[in-house]
Order: sequence, then structure tokens, then C-alpha cells
Amino acid sequence: MEQKSFFQLQKVEGPMYDVLLNKEHPLFETHFPDFPILPGSCSTMIIRTAVEMEKEQKCRLRKVNSLKFIHPIIPDEVKVLHLSLNISEGEENQIRVKTVIQSDNFIHAKGDLIFETK
Repeated sequence: MEQKSFFQLQKVEGPMYDVLLNKEHPLFETHFPDFPILPGSCSTMIIRTAVEMEKEQKCRLRKVNSLKFIHPIIPDEVKVLHLSLNISEGEENQIRVKTVIQSDNFIHAKGDLIFETK
């Protein structure tokens, strides 16, 4: 895993990805040094990156209908995250994504987001 990035995506099948976190990344030293967790904004970045891989084009977050963080993502405890995307085309250049981020033990986040292709 590249030291510069805090995560790596590996496509599993369909719109499903495994997310490998780089627990040595400086991000985790600054986001609660004594109890490092993945910031919610970084979870959103992971989702956007997976959507861009699926659509093979750049996009930006347009709207968050809902995004619920259910259980913290602790890089020392989570080996692999599983990201599933349910993508549907919306109005002009808009993509609706319903997503779940989970590990083997927990559902960490659920969301309903709207992206816009560039």
C-alpha cells in the first residue's frame, strides 16, 4: 500500500469493494492520537473514489440525503472494510448512490448520496 494514501480500493465484484486502510498514515495520528478513528469526511472520500471507479469519470458530491455513522472505524481493529454501492442514474449528470460500509463484525456507515459527474 502506498504510504501517501490512507486507503486502497480493491474491486471485489459488481459495485462492491474491499477497502484497505493504511493505519500508519499520519491522518490517524492527528484524528484522536490516543484513539485513532477514520474521519467521516474520509469515509465520504472513499465512497466518491469508488463511484468514480464504477463510472470511469470524475464526480463531486452534490447532496447528502442521509449519512449515518453507526460504529467508528478503528484502523487497528479493522483489517478490511467492505463497501457496497447501489448506483442509479438521476437527472442531468446526477448519480444517486446508496451505500453501506461494513467490516466482518459491524456496519460502520450507511448513506444515500447524490453525486454529479464533471
